[in-house]
Amino acid sequence: FGLARATPDLPDDEDMEDLRGVVSLARDPQAWLALTGDKHILWNEARTAFAMYGVAGRNWVVLSAPVGPPEEVQKLGWRLKEMAALANAKLSIYRVTTEFLPLAIDLGLRPFKIGEEALVPVQSFDLAGKKGYGFRQVWRKFEQAEAQFEVLHPEAVETHLPRLKAISDAWLEEKKGKEKGYSLGYFDPDYIRLTPIAVIRIGGEIMAFANLWAAEGRTSLSLDLMRYAPEAPPNIMEYLFLRLIFYARDEGYQWFSLGMAPLGGLEARPLSPMWNKIAALIYAYGGEMYNFDGLRAYKEKFKPVWKPIYFAVSGNEAALMPALLAVVQLGGRVDKAKEA
Repeated sequence: FGLARATPDLPDDEDMEDLRGVVSLARDPQAWLALTGDKHILWNEARTAFAMYGVAGRNWVVLSAPVGPPEEVQKLGWRLKEMAALANAKLSIYRVTTEFLPLAIDLGLRPFKIGEEALVPVQSFDLAGKKGYGFRQVWRKFEQAEAQFEVLHPEAVETHLPRLKAISDAWLEEKKGKEKGYSLGYFDPDYIRLTPIAVIRIGGEIMAFANLWAAEGRTSLSLDLMRYAPEAPPNIMEYLFLRLIFYARDEGYQWFSLGMAPLGGLEARPLSPMWNKIAALIYAYGGEMYNFDGLRAYKEKFKPVWKPIYFAVSGNEAALMPALLAVVQLGGRVDKAKEA
């Protein structure tokens, strides 16, 4: 590869069409993030596998494992390492699962735990007993309000786009937030049209929605954007989660993902690595700003299995902070692009 080919362009229409085909066969729902169109795509020759990554200065940050057949995933990992070396860039992989750790380590990267993903085993989930009391209260409240749950298939989403956008805009304004990209989806009509959308209606009006990511083989169902109208009743998202867990169960999925609890599951013991101690401090004292503890406690109510998530970087702990800052920088680009 020459230096001119070190960073492919962002995906065009043909790429997006091919990406949809590969993503639909992926076992990791995070693969759907390739379809936001804000990351560089490295294809294998047959276009049956790809890796997605962002470039921030000298940092090349790959998002999750390459997607595709295992032998192609290995080859793409090594191609990325070679290309980053040609570009004199530092390679890292953000959001690495345990399944991909061996390849990350073979590539000379060092993994640091950055949190845990909450996976609800849907086939055994129920609302019975003392532990389900709060959920039963929420369920009853929305049933009395005659709330309706529906999963809109992609071809049916177009009709509802104006209402979904109005909810999204109002949600962002109320949170005083801005859209983020790279490791998160954002409200873009082309992206929203691609996946099923779960909605809650009250009085016939959509009050909350989430777009759904399905894994091949119905191993897990996940969600990306979760937004609700300012006038929606309290606990509407909890009701949506409950309905989605039972929907996933009825559709034959094994797991429903509630997403990651950042910095969760890291303990600061006397002999812990320095990153564990730093992360534990951020978790404890950053709570006022980010409410890490509240987020984990909220997800814990659903009795999930916690799956560790890592950030694999080139170098030791000193290389971790620049790589994390690159992720923050990449995540902020979507809003800058919208303002331009």
